[in-house]
Amino acid sequence: MSLAMCLMVKDEAPYLEEWLAFHSLCGASHFRIYDNGSTDGTLAMLARLAPHYDIEVVPWTEAGITRQQSAFNHASRALAGRYGWVAFLDADEFLFDPRFRPLPSVLAQMPAGVGAVAVNQRVFGSSGQIAISDELVIRRFTRRAPLIYPEHEWIKSIIRPECVDTFHLSHSAKLTAGTYVLADGQPFRPASNHPGHADRIAEDGLVLHHYILKSLGEFQRKQQRGAVSDRTGYKRLTDDYFTQRDRSINAAHDPVLLRMADLVQARMRFAHDASQPADAPEIAPTPLNQNIRLADLPGHHGFHSPDSAQLSWVKQGDPASIAINTDAPIARLRLVTYLAVPSYPLARMRLAVNGVAVAFDMKRLADNWCTVETVPVALRPGANRISLTMPSFIPVKLINPRALDPRNIAIAVTEVAVLTAPAEAG
Repeated sequence: MSLAMCLMVKDEAPYLEEWLAFHSLCGASHFRIYDNGSTDGTLAMLARLAPHYDIEVVPWTEAGITRQQSAFNHASRALAGRYGWVAFLDADEFLFDPRFRPLPSVLAQMPAGVGAVAVNQRVFGSSGQIAISDELVIRRFTRRAPLIYPEHEWIKSIIRPECVDTFHLSHSAKLTAGTYVLADGQPFRPASNHPGHADRIAEDGLVLHHYILKSLGEFQRKQQRGAVSDRTGYKRLTDDYFTQRDRSINAAHDPVLLRMADLVQARMRFAHDASQPADAPEIAPTPLNQNIRLADLPGHHGFHSPDSAQLSWVKQGDPASIAINTDAPIARLRLVTYLAVPSYPLARMRLAVNGVAVAFDMKRLADNWCTVETVPVALRPGANRISLTMPSFIPVKLINPRALDPRNIAIAVTEVAVLTAPAEAG
């Protein structure tokens, strides 16, 4: 059950990279982004990130209060038949499962007759921050309103696109088929004459963090840009909007997304590093169909130096990557690895080539040794980058209480091979 995400942006360059990394880690496989006249480098940034996320950018020059509504109607028609569900969000909203299950897996549990899921928001304040910062939003802002709070009755929607008749502004849609439920699976009923205002707050199911203010400096920057609902004689983002809300929506400490911060940072670093032009002349051509020691391959990052056993352990918190230089258009890639413990969940490792995830097979060898071999993958002429994202790390002291080694370890890579010969049978 695939999940796409749709949003409209204008001058959101400081935040979109984190938003994309976060939701790709949560299981979104496609991002349809309507650009409403950005001038801050948003389009250039999305072009740079396009090889690493499945991004569709749609220029949308319509003005007025209904521009987001019409863009979402357009997206529903475009995405119908391509994706099972579409989440319609803003760039300051982060959708996730509180048990950190992939979003498509959670949505797959909804009955077939459900056409849309309304998710209550949780609004976050400034956490007392004044200055603009380039640190992650999910790391900086950890204070929100109490769970039972009037603004938490407002929702955003995840909808089967073929069920959309027309959108009610940006919050919800009129359906042609299927029922509308809250995240706990019970019916969604509007509480007032606004179709995005629910009559209650669901206590279970998916969660939507809405970083409605951020720091004072960021809010003031947003004031200058204006809100979608602004019109002649009316400005939504007034000084009172900030001060009155900030008094009440910093009441509760909610650090739940801090556990995602390092993963998001690593995903962003990988996309950034892989987007840089590869310096192929400094990487000698990689011999084909033979094992090469990782230590002999220049351009690898995110590994500890080889230890006395010549094991190069993946570092925690860093994107581990290996550079190869080959003119082979298609090859299988094999890594010889050593596991921290025999039961290490290697099957959950994410392996990507030039930013694109690839499938792999594992072959257990003696003791903790294992080989990982990809399916045939397309390579570009010259420099290519293999990246590894590990599911977990284990303290050395947990494995050996008498050890003085302070590291957290997962797997070590000792050798790499670029295979163009046919795979061995069996």
